[in-house]
Amino acid sequence: MIKDIRHHKFRGDLGKSMFGVAGLIAPVLGILIDWQGKINEATRPNLASILGFIKENALYFYFILILCLVVGYILSRDGKRIQWTTLQTILDDLQSISYTSQETENDKHRVTLFQYKKWCWQRHKLNVFAWYKSHKSRKVNPGCGWLVPVLRSNDQGKNTKVLFAVTDSSDFSEGIVGRCWATKNTIALSELPKVIVTSASQQRQRYAKRCFLPQEYVDSALEKRKLLARSLFAIPVMANNGEQWGVIIWDSVSPTGINSLEAEKAYSAVMNTISHLTEDL
Repeated sequence: MIKDIRHHKFRGDLGKSMFGVAGLIAPVLGILIDWQGKINEATRPNLASILGFIKENALYFYFILILCLVVGYILSRDGKRIQWTTLQTILDDLQSISYTSQETENDKHRVTLFQYKKWCWQRHKLNVFAWYKSHKSRKVNPGCGWLVPVLRSNDQGKNTKVLFAVTDSSDFSEGIVGRCWATKNTIALSELPKVIVTSASQQRQRYAKRCFLPQEYVDSALEKRKLLARSLFAIPVMANNGEQWGVIIWDSVSPTGINSLEAEKAYSAVMNTISHLTEDL
């Protein structure tokens, strides 16, 4: 779900190439078809045969060219690519400013941008029983509203499927991301308990409660050998039209890793830019 800016660039360059090549081939194809009737088949049988084949299948060739032009045009539109690239640069800058220390890898001190989506089937896919169970216990269903990650600072940690449900009740909105969205308030958590795969259920439950998460969410993360954040900081993101767009969150494995004052100050400096960039994404 997180966008890889390098893939955006590749698709854009591929689209421009497809559009350009198709635009060059189209008139050449017309010339070859016109030339076919002027070739002496007796003296140049091979060339006449090739040109005859092109003329007989001209409709298919033109269809392929039109398809390449359309696909190339769609891929080459780089307006949103520029927006996503700029947002990625902003997240990288926020990461470098906001952490008190980065002695370990960058993927353990991250800044992630979440976007609100009304519908999302990613969590349980087509498992009807699982959806029924989550709806009955926490009012979570595919159409309840979701915050999905779209960008993450640096080049690591992008292969993630984490997402958070946001329901009509803030009590059932998941995680600090969901609670930030529901309350429209900045939320900071620090010195969270260290929870690992061997931690007791009571300690897991205490961590889940502080982070506004169901315990099964914590259990699932530990089973996958993921490191749980020990400090979190979330700010709601508003688009330029005044609508709530998403949430930006800092997370660190260090219990006091986030300098929340510097993070909020840095975000305030780029808040208007982010609002303009996210308006039509």
